[in-house]
Amino acid sequence: MVPLSPVDVDDGDSSTGSSSILNNAISPPPPMCKRNHALLELLSSERAYASDLALTRDIHIPLALGE
Repeated sequence: MVPLSPVDVDDGDSSTGSSSILNNAISPPPPMCKRNHALLELLSSERAYASDLALTRDIHIPLALGE
């Protein structure tokens, strides 16, 4: 079995199995890769853009048409 992280390395001592599980439970999540960060930023800006378009459609256009 290939270790997934330094905590998963089996040193042959089975008495530390519960501490290994505990270390995995409290270790911080891996840092976000640049691609995921860029995609989340793009998604956020697209949602804001869609919200602005809906505001224009629902408020500004009817006001401009005198409705």
